[in-house]
Amino acid sequence: MNEVPHFASVVLLVWKKRFAPLSSLAACMNSGGAFNCYWKMPFRKKCRITMENINDAPMTLYYQVNYVLTDAVEDETYFHV
Repeated sequence: MNEVPHFASVVLLVWKKRFAPLSSLAACMNSGGAFNCYWKMPFRKKCRITMENINDAPMTLYYQVNYVLTDAVEDETYFHV
């Protein structure tokens, strides 16, 4: 695993069952493997969300992406990994 913490590390730990349950306004993880995040993730032109199964076994993935299109704010801080 990457020595530098990043968003992908958190998600990988969920699938490896190596995490402590978390419940906050921005994110939650539970023992059933669910990982939900609710923070604002602004983008100017496009957004790409990728998932990769790095295990040899097939997996089932459920996902839901909700979004709202708004006018871009000039000095907006962006979520980037």
